[in-house]
Parts: sequence; C-alpha cells; structure tokens
Amino acid sequence: MSARLESIYCAEHEPQDSSVDDKRIPCPLDPKHTCYLNKLEKHLLVCNARAVTTAAYVRRGVNAGTSPGAAARRTPLTAAPPDQLAATLAKIDKLYALVTQSGISQWNDNEKAHPCVAQELMRDDLGPAALRQLRQVSALLQLAEREGMIQNHTCYAELGAGRGRLAYYAANAWCTSTTHSRLLLVDRAAPRHKRDNKLPPGHATRLRADLADLLLDEAAATANVDCSARVVALAKHLCGAATDYALRCVTGARAARGLLIATCCHHRCDIASLAGSERLREHGLQSHELDLMLGVVSWATCGDGRPRTARADDADAESTRAARAEAGRRAKAILDWVRVEFLRANGWNARLVYFVPPDVTPENVCIVAVRDDSPSDTTS
Repeated sequence: MSARLESIYCAEHEPQDSSVDDKRIPCPLDPKHTCYLNKLEKHLLVCNARAVTTAAYVRRGVNAGTSPGAAARRTPLTAAPPDQLAATLAKIDKLYALVTQSGISQWNDNEKAHPCVAQELMRDDLGPAALRQLRQVSALLQLAEREGMIQNHTCYAELGAGRGRLAYYAANAWCTSTTHSRLLLVDRAAPRHKRDNKLPPGHATRLRADLADLLLDEAAATANVDCSARVVALAKHLCGAATDYALRCVTGARAARGLLIATCCHHRCDIASLAGSERLREHGLQSHELDLMLGVVSWATCGDGRPRTARADDADAESTRAARAEAGRRAKAILDWVRVEFLRANGWNARLVYFVPPDVTPENVCIVAVRDDSPSDTTS
C-alpha cells in the first residue's frame, strides 16, 4: 500500500490522530485489514470479504473431481522410504514408455512470429523475460490456427487468464468486426494492469470464478449470446490442479469445440482432482506412489534443491542432478498423458505438443484437442 504525499506512512500503518476525521478501523467483514471510518459504507460494498451472490455460471465443486476437498497430505520426498521412492521411479520409467508410444509432437513454427505479435518482438525496450512470453503467445496462436480452431462466431475463453496477455493478442488476431467473435476471460483473482482493458469496448468480458466451479456454457452465454454456441478454450501456463478443473469444465460444456492448454506447475496437482488418474491405477500406480510422483515432478525444474554454489565443483552431483531432472520431466509427461487419455475417453481428439523449445521455457508442453464431431485440420 502506498503512502500519501503528505505522510511517511501507508494507510495501514499510519498513527491514528483523533482530531482528524479519517480514522481507520478494522473492517467488520475481515479484521485482517482496516478501512476509513468515514468511508465504511462505501468500503463494505466493494470489500473482497463481502458475501457475493452466486452467479448462474458458478456451481460449487462441479469440476473438482471425484473427491472435492479430499486432497491427501503430501509426503515430502526427504521423508519417503528409499525403497518406496526407488519403486516409484521404476514405475515412472515404465509408464513413460506408454507416453513415448503415443508420442509428443514437435511444433515447428519456423521461428516466424505471429503477425499480431511480430511488431512487439521487434521492440528494443523489452527484456529477455518479456520476449520469452511473447514467443510463447505467438506459438500458441499459430498452433490454434493450424489446428483449425479459428472460425467466425466463436467465443474464445482464456481460463486462468491472469492479466489477459494471451487473450489480448487473441482478440487482435481473431475478434474483428467481420468475424463476430468475442473473448471471455475467467480468473478467480482480480489482478491489476489487465491487458484486456486496452481492448475496444465489447470485445471481451471478464468473469471472476474458480475453475473448479465454472459452468462454461453459462459463462459463454453471459459473455455474448451471439457467439456462445461455439467455444474454444485457451490457457497459457495453467497451474497444477487448475488444468484438471479446466479439462472437466471444457468436456462438460456442450458448446466447447477446441482446447489449447499449456500446462505447468505439476507439483501443485493433487490426487483428488487429477483428470485421468484412474489410468495410472490401471497400470499399477498406487496412491502413495502417485503422491511421491507429484513430488518428483519438481525435479524437472528445481534440480536437487541445493544452491548452485554448493554443487559447482561436484561432478557426481551434476550427473545426479541430470538424472533427477530427466525423472522429473518423465513424471510431468505422464501426468499430461493421462490428461490426454481423459480427453480421448470423453470424445476428444487430443495430443501433446512441444509448442516452443526448452530454452524459451522448460514448461513447453501443451495439450491440443478438438471435439471429434468438430471440423479440424489436425496433423500429427
């Protein structure tokens, strides 16, 4: 919270002066924060702790899985018996053979940027992180077009939209006056500096809802009735269990025709909500082993947990780190594979794709799917 010009304190920590008519009191709805007494009535109308009327597109726990709220307590890998961890790693290798049979396609965009992103990629004032984000957006836009997902009168729904960067470029590419398509952005939070605020009025609708509770058909109708009959779901780096909520949300929507989700943060998945977890059980993975595998996935990006300075001169540690990183990547691929199997079981033509090289982001796998009854230009 920023301080006022005439004060060295922010409003939360400013000493109270009884002679001034701007005394702050604990909020009656949530005493963890304070508000001005003389603005209490206005604050109660907008406070995030206020009771909110449930919207027509919200149904509690509808996408949460078979055991909502029953996520098992995670076992730290350091506390796991070595024999159990070794057995889990062996099963990961065995299951990964099934992933390689299905294959993960390599998307080749020939290093050409999408026209809606190309100009920004030429900017000199953008740092490496911003450029990496733009390259990912460019690849996802091109992949959606190649898969035949783009049509007129379509509602493009960015799930877990955050600030709406992907939706912003999707609107510029696909939502023009001639296409009669619109954007729907859904996120459970209300971030600042939203990119969709820069779009022309009427191009996008933002809804605040948890994906575990979202009814996509009703949400699309709320956004725009004219294009709610055809919905394509998009997401860039949808964390952990949110991807599983999104898959159930999309497969349960009558209007959904396409899906493109770049997955990430597999360590934030949970056993209760994992889409397709029954496939793992069919192949002999028990609950405690799945619990351990959800820890192993962190090895793909976090190494062995030690700082680089501690392992700089340790050649054995470097070889161990490489082996652990490979085990982590395999475990991540397995989780995405069972998600693809879940989509296929629900009537979708789905596959995994490396949408950018790993030097752009190590989280470079996305799920591409079109409903079997929808026209597509899918290639392997």
